[in-house]
Formats: sequence, C-alpha cells, structure tokens
Amino acid sequence: MSISCNAVRDIFVLYRDGALSPETEAEVRAHIDSCGACREEYREMEKSYKNSTSKKTSPRTVTPPENLRFQVVAGKLRKNRIKKELISNTAWGLAVLGGVLITLAVYKGHINRLQGK
Repeated sequence: MSISCNAVRDIFVLYRDGALSPETEAEVRAHIDSCGACREEYREMEKSYKNSTSKKTSPRTVTPPENLRFQVVAGKLRKNRIKKELISNTAWGLAVLGGVLITLAVYKGHINRLQGK
C-alpha cells in the first residue's frame, strides 16, 4: 500500500519520535527513501528540530520579580475592595430608591385624601 506525500508530512513528528506502529513506520521510511521532496522536507524538519533543542538556543531562565507575590495579593485585595464598594453603593442606591418610592406613595395618598378620593 502506497502512502501519500501529504499523509507522510502530517506524521513526520510521530515518525521522528518513534510513535508509529512498526508497519506504518516502515511505510513512512520507504516513502521518504523513494520521494526526494519528502526526504528533503524531513531533513529540514530534523535540522530545525535539532537547532531548536540545542543548548545554544534553549530558552533562558526567567526569574520573577521579587515583589510578584505582593503584586498578586495586592491585586486580589484591590479586586475584593472594588466588589465590596460596588455592593455597598448598590445597597445605598436601593435604599435611596426605596425612600423615594415610599415618599411618593405617601405623597400620593395625601393628595388623594385632600381631593376626597
């Protein structure tokens, strides 16, 4: 059974990592041996992989700022304070609205009594 170039290219990484079944690995190897385009692309991928894993290009170690923990805790406290202020402001707003509604109801009742309704 012949395997297509697209299928081989899709599994290059699995082939490189030895994650294919022996049968599939043999088919991929046979295809790479017989197809110059896939062979060249596989070599380029291998070269790129080796360059990316070499020590000279390995990622540098990043040290977090000393005050990172403080910044995280301060951010959480700030967020909690904002939530509490929002709840408090909402409660005050509802209390004022309730007072206005009660005042209007009393006023309307007073007007109705004066008009004899």
